[in-house]
Amino acid sequence: GVAAAGSTTRGGRGQGPGVAKGAAACHVLDVRRHDELSLFGAFEGARHLPAGHLPHGLHVSAEEWLRKFRFPKPGTRDVVVLICNTGLRSKWVAQLFRDLGHNRVYFGAGGTNSWHLDPTLCEYESYEFGSSEIPAPELFALEQVNFEKGQRELAKLGLLEYIMGTGEDLA
Repeated sequence: GVAAAGSTTRGGRGQGPGVAKGAAACHVLDVRRHDELSLFGAFEGARHLPAGHLPHGLHVSAEEWLRKFRFPKPGTRDVVVLICNTGLRSKWVAQLFRDLGHNRVYFGAGGTNSWHLDPTLCEYESYEFGSSEIPAPELFALEQVNFEKGQRELAKLGLLEYIMGTGEDLA
């Protein structure tokens, strides 16, 4: 599930065509290392923000952020959703964002290891970068998508209207 690391204030619309200038954006950020994404798969559509580049990376200018990470720096009004392998790094990064005034920050509590909806994302044991012992991907049974349950969880977090494009711009 998704855990809130911030308030569940409603509002905002995602980036894309037709989004009003000044409207809040939604950033899905994978904070795992490059090697983890290469070896075990990545969330489709997620941007890569390695936790190892933080907290310093959060203090750079918007221009330097764009140059370094190749996507726009999230604003304090934006929704930020963080994912990693087990949820520990994304929870830490969520707190870093909160410390800088971001109030709409969420993280995948179980990480990619609890995401059994995509066969291209492998479950794996944590390991240290540069380790000679790279864990083998673990097999898992694909889960069926339960849209109603997902919508209830998103509504509880105050995100359903945002995702459906009916939320208000954050003021």
